[in-house]
Amino acid sequence: MQIRLVLTNTHSKANAEAAQLGSTGEATAKFISDARELIDYYTNIHWKKMSLQATIQDRMEDQNANTYGRNKGRTYPDDDAGELVEQLRPRGLDDRY
Repeated sequence: MQIRLVLTNTHSKANAEAAQLGSTGEATAKFISDARELIDYYTNIHWKKMSLQATIQDRMEDQNANTYGRNKGRTYPDDDAGELVEQLRPRGLDDRY
């Protein structure tokens, strides 16, 4: 579960940082996030042998984190992206993440 929370925080922060760069950054972040989720979808089913339900749940959680980050970054372009998505950060996570 800890790894899942770290990834959620990382996805969200990266999307917030990109959205803070403006509409092009936000669009690029959405494109990359969507592409990554398509690859993860395939990988989860065919290589990791996850169930369809677990794969869909994973994708939804990642996309929610991505969208949350982009929304925060767009709304608060001058704030620290890490602080914007702090609520998704696991307690005790090393500051470098």
